[in-house]
Amino acid sequence: MKTRLLALLLTLALLLGLTAVPAAARDPIIPEAYTYGGVAALQGAGLQMLDAFQDALDIATLPLGTLFSTRGFYIVLDRLVTRLIQMLLTGIEGLIPPARPRESVKDYISEDFLPGYEKFSDKQGKFSLGYDSRSILPADFGEKGYRMGGYDFNKLSTETCDDLKVRTVVIDDGTGRGAVAIACLDVIGLANADVRLIRAKLRDLVDDGTLVSINVAVTHTHSAIDSLGLWGNDLLKLVPNNIASAYLPWLFKPMQGVDQTFLDTMVDQTAASIRAAAKARQPGTLYYATKDMEGWFGDAIDPRVIDETLYRLRFVPDKAGARQTIIANFSAHPESVGVITDDNPGDVVSGDFVPYIEETVNKEGKANFLFLQGPIGTRINANIGRATAGIPGLNRLQSTQTYGRAVGREILGMKGETVVAPVLNVAHREILLEGKNPVLKAAGKMWLAETKMIMDRWTGRTYVLTEVGYLELGNLKFLLQPGETSPELLLGGSNLTAAGSVTGKDYSLKPLREYIPGLIVLDEMNDSLGYIIPDSDSTNLLLRYIDGELTPQGSMMANLNDALLLTFSTKVASDLGKAFLELVKGVR
Repeated sequence: MKTRLLALLLTLALLLGLTAVPAAARDPIIPEAYTYGGVAALQGAGLQMLDAFQDALDIATLPLGTLFSTRGFYIVLDRLVTRLIQMLLTGIEGLIPPARPRESVKDYISEDFLPGYEKFSDKQGKFSLGYDSRSILPADFGEKGYRMGGYDFNKLSTETCDDLKVRTVVIDDGTGRGAVAIACLDVIGLANADVRLIRAKLRDLVDDGTLVSINVAVTHTHSAIDSLGLWGNDLLKLVPNNIASAYLPWLFKPMQGVDQTFLDTMVDQTAASIRAAAKARQPGTLYYATKDMEGWFGDAIDPRVIDETLYRLRFVPDKAGARQTIIANFSAHPESVGVITDDNPGDVVSGDFVPYIEETVNKEGKANFLFLQGPIGTRINANIGRATAGIPGLNRLQSTQTYGRAVGREILGMKGETVVAPVLNVAHREILLEGKNPVLKAAGKMWLAETKMIMDRWTGRTYVLTEVGYLELGNLKFLLQPGETSPELLLGGSNLTAAGSVTGKDYSLKPLREYIPGLIVLDEMNDSLGYIIPDSDSTNLLLRYIDGELTPQGSMMANLNDALLLTFSTKVASDLGKAFLELVKGVR
């Protein structure tokens, strides 16, 4: 009787125009069972109808000259197909039961989020820096096969050509406000929920004031063990098992996408590395240099904007003979070794070009090394041929190694250094981003992905928990971005304008460097949200009709893959951009 009454009340709520069902398992009124099935599918359709109404408004406000033109036809076609795809998948996603309980916004309590400094200071102190690196390969790797992340599903590997590592620096300016830790792992991505597991193991260093900010990034290599779960566990086994576990929990236990042994190893080794680097701090001087690396990177997507600058920080300890530390930042997907080709099996675990940069910096520069990814967009890659031209007979792995070593020498050969003033500032902002991608929402519900999703009790919208950060070293300014940033968002590009975007609309923000000159982007930091694409260019088909020419960006299937699997929302860029600018304004 109570169940029927509750169902009636939910139906009445729909008729009154509510667009969602409350969705926390511990909610005393609405149980988790009522957040999926036919009701949730209908309510998901309601949300899609709201988005379709916004599409119609956007189209209706196009200039008449654009609307009634060939370009207008493609704009409407792109929007229409995108919305139909989203509606279909949203209906399917609504029918999928969650394999694990989801919190409601009302009940959410923030844990292991570190806000950093409340207000920034220009007081100079004295830099100190500690470094550590160690393997993150599980102890049973080689005996047990681990699934790789980046390309093919369920691809097992039992061998590696160069190990997988976590590399860490902990830096402080000696002003007594706490140090900043930055660790970077040789994996494709790491969910914010798992970053917080690492922070939980370091609470003592936070509580005693040693650390004020703990940041975990990834190199984004496409040939490592799957760290996100999207390519990992046996999908043919996991999906039906986790659906069954929602209905028959006494018979089926939910499985997670990420291998638990690998997850534990990453968390334990990263926490240990941060702890060791904090202990290894020693005073010294920090130097900064840049270099134009035109031709070393490529982009397969119009408008083909790339940040081609190589940024280098070099820390020199005061103690004579002590080992220096080099931090390099540039933009390129490490995606060569994981591809299956005639001369490459694609099943050997590797950090791609990063370990070979490190090898060169270690051996020829006698220095420690840390790589931090730049704004890599969707298809910005390493131009391997830039380093291998004229060298015959190299297979894919050897070409990647050659490229990494060549970049290492470019890093060591940089000139024109300046001293960085010993001032350290950092701040973070926790964000709930609305997740509108039904494929990624389904992956979260089925525990394929580690991403933490939270539901709004009154609107029924699903939100993704993430964070954005702002770091200053002297006069250098860094955006700590939780995904893969389109460089146009930093530098500008034609797709930020109505004349050049797929949607025919202007992007709502200016390029970030117009707000903060010289801003440097550190991508894949503290979360891996996927592609951060300008709202004005975020569609499924990406049909760009400019100057009388239709230029589909890449293959149709590749575009569908980008939009359906790797982008949380069409508004993720502006949501993150506004949150970042508000954060900067608040501390400055």
